[in-house]
Parts: sequence; structure tokens; C-alpha cells
Amino acid sequence: MLALAIGDRPDFLLSPPEANPSDSSFAIDTLLYLQKLYPADRWYWIIGSDALLTLPKWHRCREIGRLCDWLVAPRPSQGDGETGESREIGGVSEWGDCPSGKPLDSGGNRMLVQANAVGRRVAEQMALLDVEIRWEVLSMPAIEISSSHIRRCCAESRDLRYLVPEVVRAYIVAHQLYQ
Repeated sequence: MLALAIGDRPDFLLSPPEANPSDSSFAIDTLLYLQKLYPADRWYWIIGSDALLTLPKWHRCREIGRLCDWLVAPRPSQGDGETGESREIGGVSEWGDCPSGKPLDSGGNRMLVQANAVGRRVAEQMALLDVEIRWEVLSMPAIEISSSHIRRCCAESRDLRYLVPEVVRAYIVAHQLYQ
């Protein structure tokens, strides 16, 4: 599906380890493979703030943490739309660790504040493992589409149009995935 999703993007390349989904591989395996192919390049890992929280639990996290810079994409808080109450992502509230529970940025962008709080927290956890990570939060709108949401839509027979590229939607429908 990834090959389908990036098929019209000449600036994207699907690496061979990722092109064969029948083989299991860890993130570190893919990164080491790419570094061997392109040893002079600097590597950036684009990751959602929710996924970054899991980095200290990754296979060979000490090694992978050092090998690339981490670009953190803000993820929407898991708030309750009915009551206005927010839930935390990994114990970091939607306001991060801001004083008085208010956002620090004047634009009120809670997700950027939260992503920064997540980055600081993970950097502290990795430092306990003697790993200094290089990270920054991407200043971008949060995309409120997750793989969980897509699977849930499939299970509920809801249309995926506009949630995934059309070629991916057609593949999911044709192969009756996530039902």
C-alpha cells in the first residue's frame, strides 16, 4: 500500500526492506540499510508525537536514537468533544507542562505545545539511557487521520474517500482489508 501511496511522487523512494512486507524488520534495520547505501547523508525520522513516546521501548533504541534527527509532527489530543475535557497522550496533557494549564504560544496551538512537551519528555527518557537525541517539532497543521481511524472506518463499512489516496482506498476495498 505504501508503494501505491507514493507511486506518483518521484521524490519518494520505497526502500527494499520495506518493499517486501513478508519479511519482518525493525526500524533500526531499515535505517542501517539506508545509511550503508547513502553513507554521506544525514537522516531525519518524521514521527508523530504519539509514536515518539514509544521510542524508549523500541528494539535497539539507544542505537537508532543516535543515528538520525527526529522531526516530530504534532498529533491531535485525544480530547472529549462532548465535555471539552482533554485526555493525555502518554501522560502529557494537551497543554504540555505549561504553567497554569495555558498554552505558551500566543496562537493557542495546543498541539505544538504538547508535541514540544512530548519531545522534552522523550529526550529526558533517552538521556537516562545515555543517549542524546536531536529533535524538533514540525510547525504544521495536525492531521487528524490515524491508522486506527482508517481501520475503524473499514470495520464500520464507512467510505475512506479523502482519508487515504484513491489508489490505496481502491486496494483496501478490493482486498477487503480491515473488516
